[in-house]
Amino acid sequence: MELHAYTRTISDLFSVKKKYVVPRFQREYSWTRERISELWDDITSNITIDRDDLSIKHEEYFIGSLVLIGNDKSISMQIVDGQQRLTTLTILLSDLCQRFIEINKQNIAQSIQENYIAGKDDDGDEYFKLENETPKPFFQTTIQHIDKQEGTPSSEEEKTLLNSHREFYSYTSRESLRRNFNWTNISDELYETALKAIRDQVVKYLKVIFITVSEEDEAYTIFETLNARGMDLSFVDLIKNKVFKKFNTTHPDDFAKTKWKELRKTIVSRDNVGGLETFVRHWWIAQYNYTSKDNVYKHFKKLWNNNEIDPRDFLNELVNDAALYVKISSPLAEDYQQQEEQEVYKSLAALKNFNISQQRPFILSLLKSWEKSNLKLSDVKSILSFIEKFHFSFNLCLTHKS
Repeated sequence: MELHAYTRTISDLFSVKKKYVVPRFQREYSWTRERISELWDDITSNITIDRDDLSIKHEEYFIGSLVLIGNDKSISMQIVDGQQRLTTLTILLSDLCQRFIEINKQNIAQSIQENYIAGKDDDGDEYFKLENETPKPFFQTTIQHIDKQEGTPSSEEEKTLLNSHREFYSYTSRESLRRNFNWTNISDELYETALKAIRDQVVKYLKVIFITVSEEDEAYTIFETLNARGMDLSFVDLIKNKVFKKFNTTHPDDFAKTKWKELRKTIVSRDNVGGLETFVRHWWIAQYNYTSKDNVYKHFKKLWNNNEIDPRDFLNELVNDAALYVKISSPLAEDYQQQEEQEVYKSLAALKNFNISQQRPFILSLLKSWEKSNLKLSDVKSILSFIEKFHFSFNLCLTHKS
């Protein structure tokens, strides 16, 4: 495996005619408010502005590594590691554009947009320098475009992107910057200077280690190695990476990407279901064996390496069982329309009201057996009734103790 590593600024990355693509195996954007706040503090704490002569002092700051597939001659490069940071910085630069427009500095806003957010190819066609298909067109129209449109997020990723956008937009307000730099007041000129200082700190003084590899297979390996100890990725992301690697063709359809999108859409289709991690762990317990959250990927990898998991069957079953899991976690009366199934619905609804989830792997296995005609409906109702009564009694005891 051949690696090339260089020190780069954000300007080095975005000011050239290149497109950075978030590949299909990458996880969705997930930066929290806390991480946005930490990055903002790291940026502004390395800026000193003299209020009297408006001079600015910057300190360099290292923000980690960036691993890409491609080389210096590549027009399009895939991001192996670092897409969360590049996405976050793109959001911040886009919000700076908006702020400069608001103070009638359209030329500065246009310069940021053309240098770091969007570009034109040799035919004059426009493109965004950071390309992400998953939240398209929400990310592009609501955040990346200089003439932003109001958009309604339709997924958890889009909600997270919007929240980051709102956080940075708030941080770059006149009043917020006054407080940030501990100024008693802030003139128009000082506000413009502060915005320019933040722009320059991001594009000129944030440093990354720029690492490139030539082959996608090498990228999958690096992706897993960089995150194998769980410091950055969840076990779900590592499983996704492993499965996607097996589906290296995307024509006529990207089977893995389509199935994963369907899986995520199903899990967020109702309230009270929990996240994807919760479902996959519960599914694993129901399908294979009990394991802690930290050991799911370890057990998955063992079966995978022994060729005991077929990637296509794995994805199909995961998606199919997600639909059943949603009906268990957040049941609706129409899920169980037959008169003889109403007791199933009532027991599941009662368990939902108890606000517990420990029983879900067992119930998932139970209802799958019923679907396969390995259990009678009368047995299912009897078992669910027992679980319902147990949790009722258990919660009642806890209530009395408290």
